Amino acid sequence: MKRMLIAGCMIFAFFLSLCAFAQEKTIDQLTEESVAKCKETASTKPTAAMIVEKVTKACTMIEKDGESAFSKFRGKDSEFIFAGTY
Repeated sequence: MKRMLIAGCMIFAFFLSLCAFAQEKTIDQLTEESVAKCKETASTKPTAAMIVEKVTKACTMIEKDGESAFSKFRGKDSEFIFAGTY
């Protein structure tokens, strides 16, 4: 289970980096926003259930919406940046 979570997070992070290139904000801006949101949410400790829920939701969004789902994975308003991580 732990290896599946790690693999899911790595795949998710890869998709996040890809979607940054297709948006109007620069990678530096997205990085700043993402780091700030990670710091803001760092007091919440992530659980395995939280991570599974986010990865499952992300996969469902990608299956349904394709590349247009990627814009929801980054920046300060993303629900996928949570508990000091993404």
